[in-house]
Amino acid sequence: MAALLRVRPGFPFTFGLTLAVIGLIAYPFGAGLWYNNTGVADSDWVKELYVRKEVALADAPSPRVLIVGGSGCLFTIDAEHIGARLGKPAVNLCSHAGVALEYFLAYARRHARPGDSVVIVPEHRVLFRKEPEIAETKWKYFSTWDRRHYLEHGLIGALKSIYRIPFRDLAAAKQGLEAHEQRNAGYPASRLSTAGDMRLRTPITPTRLKNLKDLFVLPSPAADVLVRDMVRWAKGRGVHLYAVPEATALAPEDYPLTETLFALMKTWWRDRGVTLLVPHEDGRLPPDLFQDTAQHGGAGLQYVWSNHIADAMLGVSSEARDILLLPSHPVEGEPSQRTLPKGARAMVYSPEEERAWGVINDSGIARAIGGGARVFAGAPSLSVPGFDVETVSSKRETEAEVLRRHAGDIILRCPSGQEPPPPGFRVRTESAGGKCSILIDGRDIAAPWPHTQIRTLDAGRAIVTGVYQFDADGTVLTDWLGELKRQ
Repeated sequence: MAALLRVRPGFPFTFGLTLAVIGLIAYPFGAGLWYNNTGVADSDWVKELYVRKEVALADAPSPRVLIVGGSGCLFTIDAEHIGARLGKPAVNLCSHAGVALEYFLAYARRHARPGDSVVIVPEHRVLFRKEPEIAETKWKYFSTWDRRHYLEHGLIGALKSIYRIPFRDLAAAKQGLEAHEQRNAGYPASRLSTAGDMRLRTPITPTRLKNLKDLFVLPSPAADVLVRDMVRWAKGRGVHLYAVPEATALAPEDYPLTETLFALMKTWWRDRGVTLLVPHEDGRLPPDLFQDTAQHGGAGLQYVWSNHIADAMLGVSSEARDILLLPSHPVEGEPSQRTLPKGARAMVYSPEEERAWGVINDSGIARAIGGGARVFAGAPSLSVPGFDVETVSSKRETEAEVLRRHAGDIILRCPSGQEPPPPGFRVRTESAGGKCSILIDGRDIAAPWPHTQIRTLDAGRAIVTGVYQFDADGTVLTDWLGELKRQ
């Protein structure tokens, strides 16, 4: 028996080495699965966006257009309208600048099929600057909600990512497993369209970019490598690759600071094999066209900018004589013109500014009409001094007609109707303010809205598909087009 229990001298070393090898192999898998950042508002919100965008992707057959970038293009690009213009599906995959260029391109590679088009819309700070917080936001998102992205770095890259996790963070990950997911209260993902576009109207606080000398510099070497790798991949897969500059709030006095860089950027994209659809100069726009940041375009800019992109992809000129004029910030719930009148181009009304692309002011409207052009008003709230707006066409619907159009959607009334809300949904009435809020699992997903309003939600995507505020006669205006006439 004693002989059986004898251990060879080399056994401890072999046993220890075996444990070390097993540990080296098991640790990355265990750490990657265990580590998380649940409860971090930005990364949890990005996850909410991508959940809905994945549904939009599943519903979009190829060939299709995939648009990637941060919140600038999330708010300022209307993929639904671009798809209608091009005659093929377009999906807005834009999310948060903090997710960073490397992830945007990896996500596009994951979903692009042969024959698809990928449009890159990078924020200035994503392409031109290195900011630690950008990488940190990306890390917190994918390490929690998209662990597949570890492998998209390659085996060595995945191991480097996991082994950089401090042991104290692994110990703290238990708190993340117990944390509640946080939604971004300011930008609820429920306000995405079926194509992934943000339909939210935020408080209007016009601002413009600052520190321009630091911001408007040539793209970083890291961005250069990422774009070149993407070009090689796209060519091998038969995917068409395009770029569109970020639409940005800039005052005319700041334009000279951008001249040199914007002149170089056309060559920069061309030398890397990427087609630049829209000149960088066209992205310099008045601050009053934006919402709460210098990159979040209002509804008027969203429509006009998207038309500009569609024109470039179709290879057509946007110098039509007649004009479809849109307010920069239409009233929520009012009908918006989704189709360009034949022979017209879309422009945003800005009373003070006309130097920017796609913008027209009072004197510009007077010159256009004086020259024989027709100027159509694309929203009932549009008001231009010295002009009346005459209705060209309109359509009003009763509640029954609205509900018939939304058959299959979830219907939420304020105040709540007699029928019980669907499972997981609740409508909270604020009697003092006469408003309501939609809640899912006890958390707000939309800002309070007034009584007499109905909201419809797509049950599969959990997104708001319609906002209707009925008049005293029980009808709501659902389609409208006017024309400006001199007083």
